[in-house]
Amino acid sequence: MGKQDRFVREAIITSLRLIGMRGHAVFAKALRSPDMETAIQAARLLGENGNETALEPLVEALKDDRAEVRKECRNALVRLTKRTMDASDESWRSWLEFRKKHGRRRGTLIRPVFPQAVEAVLAALKSDESWQVRVEAPRALGSIDPQGAETIRALEEARRDKDARVVDTAKEVPKAIGKG
Repeated sequence: MGKQDRFVREAIITSLRLIGMRGHAVFAKALRSPDMETAIQAARLLGENGNETALEPLVEALKDDRAEVRKECRNALVRLTKRTMDASDESWRSWLEFRKKHGRRRGTLIRPVFPQAVEAVLAALKSDESWQVRVEAPRALGSIDPQGAETIRALEEARRDKDARVVDTAKEVPKAIGKG
């Protein structure tokens, strides 16, 4: 690609950035460009626009053969969602499918599920000696994975905890997330 082509591409991208949301469809299409720099710029711009409609094309582009494009898509998803980089491509896909299926509910908006976090909270709920930790664990589960089967089972188990405060919290959380 020549200097003039790059200049034209940059001018178009700058113009589309000024257009804002209307440029979203153009950026989403540019993610599939055979030109890697164009695809990378498109991912960056989708991540900057702050629009939730960018989530689906970015998650779809995680299947791209080019590692640099996938990396920039993950970076864009992090910028949009304000989440850390430890979400795998599969976690992003699972989260998007869940979101499509269940819509925008409290606790699911731009919040991928991190299995490691769920496992750590489940372990604390089951075995931590501190009742304070066990009281907060159901709330944390309700926040990070409100619809998960493990969360529902853990809340049922927590209702049999030896501490009444833990039991009360385990009864309140399902009501707060619409499962009780």
